[in-house]
Amino acid sequence: MISKQILREAGYREWKQDHFQKRFEDEIGIKYHIDIVRLEIPNETLHVVWSPSMQIITPNGAVEIELVQWFNNDGKTSGNTIEDVEEYFERIWTFHGKPYYEKR
Repeated sequence: MISKQILREAGYREWKQDHFQKRFEDEIGIKYHIDIVRLEIPNETLHVVWSPSMQIITPNGAVEIELVQWFNNDGKTSGNTIEDVEEYFERIWTFHGKPYYEKR
């Protein structure tokens, strides 16, 4: 399940209407940011989706990962939670060798 309230409670800030972002960091520096955008899709089955994405810098260039239709406004499509998204992106960041966005 996802909503604006859930995102705010999880530490995301709304920097533009329906655009949320959270920074992930540790003692070394800023690891990455997760952006989540609310999109309206005009069809019979799914009207609102929340699309999470992240960008990391690898030795071969920037990589952007976007999870399309990861969950919708009531969670019935996938059942995924904000914690699932954060865990997934952490695994991707680790897989790519932990490329920091910015070191202290």
